[in-house]
Amino acid sequence: MENTIIITSPSLNENINVSGISAVTKFIISNNPTSHYIHFELGKTDSQERGIAWMANIVGAYASWCKKLMRSKNIIIHFNFALEKRSILRDSPFILAARAMNKKMIIHLHGGKYLVQEPPAWIKKILKVVLTGHEPKVVLSAYEKQLIFEKFNTPDIYVLPNSVDLNEPRLFHHAYPADRPLHLLFMGRIVESKGMRYIYDACVLLKNMQVDYKFFLAGKGEEEAKYIGLFKTLLGENFVFKGVVAGKDKIALIQASDVFLLPSISGEGLPMALLESMSFGLVPVTTNDGSMAHLVNNGVTGMLVAKASAMEIADAVARLDRDRSLFQKLGENCKQHIEDHYNPENYIKELNIIYTKTR
Repeated sequence: MENTIIITSPSLNENINVSGISAVTKFIISNNPTSHYIHFELGKTDSQERGIAWMANIVGAYASWCKKLMRSKNIIIHFNFALEKRSILRDSPFILAARAMNKKMIIHLHGGKYLVQEPPAWIKKILKVVLTGHEPKVVLSAYEKQLIFEKFNTPDIYVLPNSVDLNEPRLFHHAYPADRPLHLLFMGRIVESKGMRYIYDACVLLKNMQVDYKFFLAGKGEEEAKYIGLFKTLLGENFVFKGVVAGKDKIALIQASDVFLLPSISGEGLPMALLESMSFGLVPVTTNDGSMAHLVNNGVTGMLVAKASAMEIADAVARLDRDRSLFQKLGENCKQHIEDHYNPENYIKELNIIYTKTR
């Protein structure tokens, strides 16, 4: 019997919204044919400013949400939820309204700074109300499960790491270059929490170390203009800004790259861009923020570096540049690891099992 599922996320249009939660939502909708999904847009677009109009949109969305729930019978709600202040304040009333109407629901957690950091007392009270209901809670790793249980005494927690579509990666063989400069890639939200400052500082160090490389920056965000200017001045023709990439353009960019940089300092879950890049055989250089350390095994499936350390990022890239056999080995390990542990067939099977746990 086909489930009808209302799934929440920001806009699914990558041209107006760069969002990991949206990427997960698109993946689920595309890969789960046994369920009929109704997307409920919740969250601002990249160009939308917070203000009176934004607040009015939230109020309007809440009214639409309540009407939709009252009219919908025999549905399951798949509520995507980030442990960030703005998300908590915006989304908690939606979750509580669904609970008050006795709707079947899962709460799918996607990182956020309060996953690791201790929230203010008043936010912790809200989270305890939201996360101690009977609904299944989905987290991205065993590490997150432990944190959520210890902080909020949350019942009914299920571990379900993110996954990516593997049709294109399964057909692709990365030709690891022996002589050309490495192509470094950052793809995602261009914000400080992703470690942009430390990527820039690492690029300065690499240039001083006379390591030859090319840097590709893709995405959108609050710090976009600042870093485009900095990288252009530093690297000249060895810097390429791609903007928001999607579909074939995104695949082509990943296939043309060698090393994926994501030295996040806070707020990560299990980034889809990281999974996507590894599935094509790119070697990640990341921190252990969120659940990334459960994906990136230092020296096996990538390079883990300390948070806020431009020197460690630069040293990791320089080592990969110097030791091309290590670079190839790690890339091949990445590709196989995603195939073995993060494939879409297993993900959808586990997700459908979790849907059966709703009551």
